[in-house]
Amino acid sequence: MKHPYLDLARYNAQLFTSRDGLTLRTASGKTYGVFRNPADPQAFAHDEPIKVSKPSWAVQHSLNVLAALDVAITNVERDSKLSPEGRRDYLALQGRDPAVKTLAAVAEELGKFKADTLNSEMHHYRVPALDRTDMLSYLQEQEIRGHIRSLGDRAKVEMIRPLMEAKDPALALSISRSPLPFDSLHGDAEKGWHTYRDRQDPETASRITLAKDSAEWADTIVKVAADHVRRELTTERKTILATDPEALANVIPPGAHGLFGLRAPRALH
Repeated sequence: MKHPYLDLARYNAQLFTSRDGLTLRTASGKTYGVFRNPADPQAFAHDEPIKVSKPSWAVQHSLNVLAALDVAITNVERDSKLSPEGRRDYLALQGRDPAVKTLAAVAEELGKFKADTLNSEMHHYRVPALDRTDMLSYLQEQEIRGHIRSLGDRAKVEMIRPLMEAKDPALALSISRSPLPFDSLHGDAEKGWHTYRDRQDPETASRITLAKDSAEWADTIVKVAADHVRRELTTERKTILATDPEALANVIPPGAHGLFGLRAPRALH
């Protein structure tokens, strides 16, 4: 397994893999997981950072955060010479600030990856507009829609399965392009068109599915890491994450407060 962004040796942590998934063990002996294995078999297949997928990159940085925070907390707890203020300052500098900034940046990049994937999905399934100069196709679609509207309820129900299986793409297309809705048939036609497009271009369909599954996998681990940061740094002993809204605003980038279960501080006017 290759993970060029993972730096667990620096924090004396270990990552274990099994058929059940991934488990992180930190220097203090805490374990995180089991996280499910990535959907992408290439997620941990590259030594070159430039080849690492964005979801894998996000997961590796999130695991680093968990391992690094564990070391920072352990160091503070072992140093009896630190005053309460010194403990808070150390945890803020060595624990909170790098953890929050890293996870915020990771979440932002992962969000861009998900947006790009959504755009690819929309483009893949886009229903093409009818060429207004193609009168033959226009009249054919009008005739198809008129015939469907003349059918009884039973006949329409019998259409659903072949429609969803895209046995007649022209049928799905004519319903999808109808200026007037066909009640439930419109949704069935949309599914049928998706089936047809996947059959036309299975490579793109597989790539989109893999990207969505990979983003979900990474998103889960990023959120686990963020939740752990919040819980570790808002205990009675170490409540340094959200005590000062103004200081917090300088640490957590705009838009990232929700990641840690916090409200963004109000802007000062």
